[in-house]
Amino acid sequence: MSVDDKYSDLTSPLRVALLYTSERRISDLAKVLESNGLMVAGRFRISEEALETVDALKADVILVDLDESAEQVLDILENLLESATLPILFNDNATTDFVVNTANPEWGFRLAGKLWALTKRRRPVPPPKPVAKARPEPRVEPKPEVKPEYKPRPPPSPAPARSKATAAPRPTRSLDRPRPPAAGLIKDPVTELWVLGASLGGPLAVREFLSKIPDDLPIAFVLAQHIGASHLDLLAEQLDRITPLKVTVASAGMTLARNQVLLAPVDFRMVFDTQARVQLEPKGESIYSPCIDFVMEDMAERFRERCCSIIFSGMGNDGERGCHAIGEFGGTIWAQEPESCVISSMPDNARKSGYVTYSGTPEELARELVKRYRSKSR
Repeated sequence: MSVDDKYSDLTSPLRVALLYTSERRISDLAKVLESNGLMVAGRFRISEEALETVDALKADVILVDLDESAEQVLDILENLLESATLPILFNDNATTDFVVNTANPEWGFRLAGKLWALTKRRRPVPPPKPVAKARPEPRVEPKPEVKPEYKPRPPPSPAPARSKATAAPRPTRSLDRPRPPAAGLIKDPVTELWVLGASLGGPLAVREFLSKIPDDLPIAFVLAQHIGASHLDLLAEQLDRITPLKVTVASAGMTLARNQVLLAPVDFRMVFDTQARVQLEPKGESIYSPCIDFVMEDMAERFRERCCSIIFSGMGNDGERGCHAIGEFGGTIWAQEPESCVISSMPDNARKSGYVTYSGTPEELARELVKRYRSKSR
């Protein structure tokens, strides 16, 4: 059956394959879909075997329901994004939880609409609801108008004299933590360091972004991408092939240089000394590997206002705390706009920090970055 034949039957229900990381609320999500005229073709916990099963389901679209444990299967999800032949929509489990607890039927209707739109099939129009006959309103006789009795207003009493209030001085904003000496960006003239934070859908977004960055800008990048340790070298190789910049996994003793992209290691916490050399320390406690918050905070402490950041596609709120750290030192923070994200929780939470000054697609972010430095060089 060809794709056109498959989508030509507008009367057949839309078949949805549900993939999930947690069974919490998955039954509620299935009920929401079914109540909006969709058919749940199967439910599967995310695994390599589940991806093979989904291919044989003859489903029309895949809905992936994710919670915080998605970090443990990021490699499988990225593989799904790369290889799936069916359209995919991602859902944050916390949204389902909120919707069910607030009984919001409009959310389910919009979700079903997105799934129909992904398949490029026309959504069936439900039959109009019968209109109930309006009952005649009982006739109410108008009451006679009664005019109020006129009473003159008493003259106003003189207002008491007021003393001038002295405005309290505004508190000055300062950081509680001591500031270490800023590192010197000594190898080639590096004006600013940009931390790129990404999770689910991040490799695709970062790949598109870096492919548009020329090699004549006075900047360097540190990429903190949630990923399994065994896939980090492969990601560096893939990115190095599509950008004129030098992409490599950070190792101890490396010096930050212009036109360079350093990938934050998964098993260590990467910091820089005062000579902008990489130092590897114990990674600390975090559910994320690497932790984007740690990277942003460490870079902000070392490079101060010269540290900037872009938050790309991903689930959760990793990076939100880092936005505050960079913002307090006066660094610039941008984020990927929601529509171009696989899942927009991370950039959305970054925007909630109040420090994000620009949002765009990966290509728009690259264009804006080039404009930022080309305009300064004129």
